[in-house]
Amino acid sequence: MTTPFLETPRFPDDLAVWARGGISYNTTITGSTSGREQRNSLWSYGLGQWDLQNCFRTNGGVSDQYSIQTLRNFFRVAKGQAYGFRFRDWTDYNDEGNGIMGAPVSSYSQFAAPTGKGNGTPTYQLFKQYVMAPLTDYRIIAKPYQVALQRNGTTVVIGGGPGNASLDSTTGLATFVADSATSTGSWTAGATTSFGVTSVPAGWAVGKLLYFGSVTGDTNSVLNGQAVAITAISGTTVTVNANTTGETLSGGIAYMYPQPVDTLTWTGTFDTPVRFATDQFAPQLDVGSGALYGFQTLALREIRV
Repeated sequence: MTTPFLETPRFPDDLAVWARGGISYNTTITGSTSGREQRNSLWSYGLGQWDLQNCFRTNGGVSDQYSIQTLRNFFRVAKGQAYGFRFRDWTDYNDEGNGIMGAPVSSYSQFAAPTGKGNGTPTYQLFKQYVMAPLTDYRIIAKPYQVALQRNGTTVVIGGGPGNASLDSTTGLATFVADSATSTGSWTAGATTSFGVTSVPAGWAVGKLLYFGSVTGDTNSVLNGQAVAITAISGTTVTVNANTTGETLSGGIAYMYPQPVDTLTWTGTFDTPVRFATDQFAPQLDVGSGALYGFQTLALREIRV
């Protein structure tokens, strides 16, 4: 059966602090007789792996029943490799001033670097960027722990209300409440598309992006679920850069969400989603180190969620 991810309990922080390990990548290397190499990086995002064999240093590392019992209990509830769970990598668990938001990974077919800017849509993935100028690497933050969101440097309120947002702590997806929204009607389809509104909301202007939902007749999906730019406003008629030639449109709602001029960041801490890398829990007496129990290895591996 498919097993779920354990959001709770988290792996104990006081044991995680002794884990050895860190980030890994997957690279294939092809050599030639001349000694030259061709290297191909297979992953856009790295994955971590750790070993827990040192965790018995807790409480002095001598006759430490707490560590062995806690590890055993956690291993059993995780059923070995079956269940993923939250783990704090003490070498990398906070934003370090580099928390940004970007388009959800599910919204593109190949890697696209997050911009840390709005794009007219409601939902953004949390990322952490790693900068060594002029190069940058990125990490998906799928398990935020204690996080605050910022828009243009101002903390975003979590909850209802225009411009506020919600944060899914199980996915790292932040979803903004629209800055403004209005019902649409009196559609005119064409190479560019016009619609009427009762009144133009504050902040709407040429170049701004509108996000549409529940528009009937949008058979080519150029409006629903898309952010398109305003090209003209005349009275209560708004024209957007969407080709709806041949369609018969009606109804719907137009929203304004964070724009490309808006900087979207986050601060706080996060966990890493992991699983045990074995189905066997096999502690052994470790007389040489003075500890009651030890492991040759008890590995954790980061998982993509």
